[in-house]
Amino acid sequence: MHRLALSLALALLLAWPAAAQGCRPNIFGGQDCDNGVSSRRNVFGGQDYSDGTTSRKNVFGGQDFSNGVTSRRNIFGGQDYSNGVSSRRNVFGGQDYSNGVSCRRNVFGGQDCR
Repeated sequence: MHRLALSLALALLLAWPAAAQGCRPNIFGGQDCDNGVSSRRNVFGGQDYSDGTTSRKNVFGGQDFSNGVTSRRNIFGGQDYSNGVSSRRNVFGGQDYSNGVSCRRNVFGGQDCR
């Protein structure tokens, strides 16, 4: 689930609107988000997103995305992304990102980000 949250958070970061976004787990091992993007788990240890983006698990504890972005696990419980964004785990069960976005776990088991 942690990889799922990171993958989905990255998807939200790539198309970040001004308003807060929330996501809820779905029956496909993915999430349905307020911005209309949904995902489902795929056989590569990643996600297939409704916007056409896909991801697969890599050997660095991160994801390789079809849009060319890659990530690797860092020592702060987060990810370092090839587009220059990094994250660290926060006390709310989510991630704080270097671009100012902060996510926290919500009551649905998903993430609320702003």
